[in-house]
Amino acid sequence: MNQFRTLCNVALDVLKEMEKENPEIDFSTFTYADGRLLASTLKEDVDRDLMACAKTAAFYISATLANHLRRGEIKKVLISGKDGNILIQGIGNLGVLTTVFNKYSSIKKIMSIVKKYQGNLENIERSYKELLNRYYQEREVVPIATDETSITV
Repeated sequence: MNQFRTLCNVALDVLKEMEKENPEIDFSTFTYADGRLLASTLKEDVDRDLMACAKTAAFYISATLANHLRRGEIKKVLISGKDGNILIQGIGNLGVLTTVFNKYSSIKKIMSIVKKYQGNLENIERSYKELLNRYYQEREVVPIATDETSITV
């Protein structure tokens, strides 16, 4: 199993622990700033349309949100709906955690759980960033014939 997959599995374990600690969490996603999904959980009884909406929202706003979070402008975004809530929070420099929970949940309790696991997720985010950097640095540049143009392979 490659290192990326291992990190994704560790992230999934963290999300599952959060949900185990508070069953009012319907599901969570952990994305990288460019929209890459690192981990996502889903319970059997969750509305799949809601899940798709939350994943799409996390994908589209994660890059912009992560940039704002890095500058300290935004810490969290809470979206309250008729049947539930979505908490979107920056993790590290380039990670975004989206947590969907039911309307009866204590927002403070959800934020407390996220805070408890934030350090673990930040370590995963840092490791993922380092792996990406190594991956791109290890790609070699090969010159093409006599032209000075090169391609990355």
